Amino acid sequence: MLTVMTTRPRTPLPDLNWVTILDLETFLITDTDLAPQLVAVGLLTGTERADLRVISGRAHAPGRHCAAYQGKDEFEQDPAENLLELLKHLFSDPAQVVVGHRICFDLGVVLRWFPALTETVFAAVHAGRVLDTRMTMAAIMNMDEDGIQAAGLHDDGGVKALHLSACIRKFAPTLDTGGKSHVGSWSTRFADLYYSPPWAWPVPAQQYLAHDLLGTQAVAAAQSKITGLVPVEIRTLDRHLTEVARRARTLP
Repeated sequence: MLTVMTTRPRTPLPDLNWVTILDLETFLITDTDLAPQLVAVGLLTGTERADLRVISGRAHAPGRHCAAYQGKDEFEQDPAENLLELLKHLFSDPAQVVVGHRICFDLGVVLRWFPALTETVFAAVHAGRVLDTRMTMAAIMNMDEDGIQAAGLHDDGGVKALHLSACIRKFAPTLDTGGKSHVGSWSTRFADLYYSPPWAWPVPAQQYLAHDLLGTQAVAAAQSKITGLVPVEIRTLDRHLTEVARRARTLP
């Protein structure tokens, strides 16, 4: 039986219809830019394929393009969303829990490109409604408090057991990979899709993002049964945003 030695509070997941998995695709992270240009926002609320949506983050009209699986094998065009309003609703709804794998990265990108959401996002974090599967994995591995905090921040990927792929293999080994083993190169190529609506993406790129959303959901559900998930704290997000600013040569 797995035990956790830290006293950090844990949050069991509610019904998955009230849990939104958040995963962003961006331009490449660099030493001087930990919150690069947003390409698309991936959201998964619920357990049906039709519950998976991808919204374009293209700068001049974020949310203009929206795609969804709608129960089929490839993305289809979905009615346009206002991405700012969608994210505002997500983080302000007291019934919604937001989950990600090293979600401080995603929040840093959101806050850079949508600074109007700063108060709303911080309020959700303060309320304990933003949970992190990577930090939870660190807790399950019996890391100390410093290790759990570090797991939620940018690093060089030194602890392989914390990687999302490793967590999926551990907690959801039967998950359909969606062909991700054959499309790994998309992890560094989403900038190529900045001007492309998600429903027009190459299928392997669609599969890559879908796999990460479905995998994070499966990991979160399994972790919840073991110990509950670790909520992001204000200090963790503050540390990440401070590092984003420190490394940046310029900010918008």
